[in-house]
Amino acid sequence: MKLSRRAALKLLGVGAVVSMMPELVRPLGTQLRNGEMLHYIHPDHIVGDVHPFFFDGTWNMYYLAPGFYSKLMTSTDLIHWQQVPITHEPPTDESPEIAPYFVLGVFRDDINQVFRTYHGWTANNMHSHVSDNLMDWRFAPNSFRVLAQYARYSQQRDPYVFWNEVEGQYWCVMTCKVKGYDDATNGAVGYASSPDLEHWEGRGDLFFTGNMREPEVPQIFSIDEKWYLLASIHTGTEVGKPSYWMSDAPSGPWTAALTDSLDGQHLQAANVGFDGERWLLFGWIPLTTEQTHGHYTWGGHLAFPREIYPLPNGELGVRLEPAFAAAVRGSLLFDSATTHVTAISGSWSVEDGFHYRASDGDGLLDLGDLDARVDVDIVFTPSTDTRIVALRLNDHYEARYRSARSATFDWHPVDCSHSVCESASFGGTRPYSDAHPD
Repeated sequence: MKLSRRAALKLLGVGAVVSMMPELVRPLGTQLRNGEMLHYIHPDHIVGDVHPFFFDGTWNMYYLAPGFYSKLMTSTDLIHWQQVPITHEPPTDESPEIAPYFVLGVFRDDINQVFRTYHGWTANNMHSHVSDNLMDWRFAPNSFRVLAQYARYSQQRDPYVFWNEVEGQYWCVMTCKVKGYDDATNGAVGYASSPDLEHWEGRGDLFFTGNMREPEVPQIFSIDEKWYLLASIHTGTEVGKPSYWMSDAPSGPWTAALTDSLDGQHLQAANVGFDGERWLLFGWIPLTTEQTHGHYTWGGHLAFPREIYPLPNGELGVRLEPAFAAAVRGSLLFDSATTHVTAISGSWSVEDGFHYRASDGDGLLDLGDLDARVDVDIVFTPSTDTRIVALRLNDHYEARYRSARSATFDWHPVDCSHSVCESASFGGTRPYSDAHPD
């Protein structure tokens, strides 16, 4: 099976509706490019929760293998991944118990000149470990623990520690369950702060709605003076999609965007990493789902990297990371000399083989029979009279622009009887769609 070929199409005008009918096939994770798997998976085990850390030109992807054991893979191009063994010093009688997931989110502790990580374990306390080389880890003194807030929470885990430049101190945000609520409503993001990573102050709820399950692997980050809270709200049966909220301050209040997630349900336990210039989103795609196999598998393939970027209204856009996209895309389907597009209805004009302009009323374009997989870029300029712009793949998926929601695409599965329908990115705020488990 050939790799997805790229279709470049620009739509401008009134009431445009695009129809596209490629054959629906197995997901990219099962396809080979020059003998290489595009969706990375370890030869011997599935990939679970990922925690990216970029340092010295290399992405260090700490992840959980079955049994929740910490593993490490590294890459300099986000395509070729190398497994790197990690170790931990043996415990003594005074040492805290070692969790199998002793490495989660990693950051550079410039105060103590070490790499540091935290994980939640015994009695809901967050324990710390340090390393000089990102591979060999040891216990940090107990003074670095983030102590549990017992009066408020029955459970605390998934710590994410970062330097909050607004307050001038470190923050630790955590997945929490609030006492007195059931599992369907007790989910919260709690937090604590410290000026030196040793003296922590519990500060209670950073985010609590009273109507959701636990928000797993929470993170906070800022882009262009705006703050974002990212978490995967557990559905009760599986890890949730990457939901996010916005605020003008790291302490909130938090507001959901109109498009309130960065991908669909099958990009799970997603976390972001920063390479010094941009934020990239990583997650895993379940090996099986209830829709495809009648049961859900925790863990699977590493999803394609997404780049997160701000939109003018403060919401976040998501696109396939450009260098990765250039490396895996095939040849251009449409050029200035030839075109496979035909007008089905409406009045259309064609400019340079690229631009299709609807002069008035509603219109429908047929892109014809394309390759088994395609990668579509669309840029369009709606007029004030534009009601909807849609891209349809067979009778199964449809991405729409609606004028009432600004320049936001929604992903509307038309028929998901035989496959998993997820989100897609066509120049809007939705991501590149590779999260289609089979």
